[in-house]
Parts: sequence; C-alpha cells; structure tokens
Amino acid sequence: MLPPLDRSLLSWLNPLRVAPAQAQTLFSVVLTPVNNASVSPYSYFYIYGGYYFTGGWHLIDGYLNIPSFTTTEGKPNVWIYVTVPSTGWYIINVRGSGRALAKLRHLWNGPIIETWDFRPATYTCAYCDYATMEYLQAGIQQFYFWAVDSWNYPTEVSIRSYP
Repeated sequence: MLPPLDRSLLSWLNPLRVAPAQAQTLFSVVLTPVNNASVSPYSYFYIYGGYYFTGGWHLIDGYLNIPSFTTTEGKPNVWIYVTVPSTGWYIINVRGSGRALAKLRHLWNGPIIETWDFRPATYTCAYCDYATMEYLQAGIQQFYFWAVDSWNYPTEVSIRSYP
C-alpha cells in the first residue's frame, strides 16, 4: 500500500500550466420593458426605433430601415447597458415573443458576437431565448440586439454570471 500522493509535487508535470479557477462574484439582473432599469447593479435597457403598446408590449420591427442606426444595420434595436462587478463569464439573454432572425453586437463599434435564426418552422418557441455566453471585463458593458427581416417582441433582458 502506497502513502497518499502530494499533488503539489507532481504539479511540474502539467505542461499547460493551467491556473486554478477563480471564484466569480455572483451576479444577476433581470429587466423587462416595464421595469427596464436597476440601480444596484446599475443596468438598464432601452428600445430604439420600436413600437410601444399599452399593456407593456414592445416591438422591434426588422422590416423597418433607419439608416442612422449604423450599429444595428439600420434596424430598431434593444440597447443593453450593464455594469458587471468582476471579470468572468456571463450569460446574456434577450427573451422575445416571435421567432426572428436576430443579432447581438458588443459595444457600438464592436463585433457581432451572436446570430440566431428562429424563423424556420422547426422552431416552436412562443417565447424564444436569444442567449449567449461571453467573457466580460469588470465594468461597463453595452450590447445591441436587433431583428433582421422579422419581428420580435422583447419581454425580458437578463445578465447572469456563470457559474
């Protein structure tokens, strides 16, 4: 019978030198068109170029073209502003009624980080979750979500730390 191994003695065998995972601050914010802002954590979202209906319904129309909306290919959009507490992985989700071709951009001049296509008849979501997981730096983050040649009724925006 061998004595228990001291793993630190064998750590030099690790060719990748992977650092241990660092715990991340738990973070969660959920916003709706009716309650679209939070003071702590400081975050909000706003619908640009959309339609506002009584009863809390809001629509972004991907068929509409607004040339001055250069960050969203000339489309009405949901602008998301959030201050994340620590660097790490976050799940960003825009829940919407209506199956749409949609895109998400990070920062006003940043890359399109995700594209979803829920238009085909094979998708049966009444409320579709347009979700992505991104590695974010601590501090202010901005995202732009828009539909392309389809409609979307955004009902909720959430940003959560992972894990």
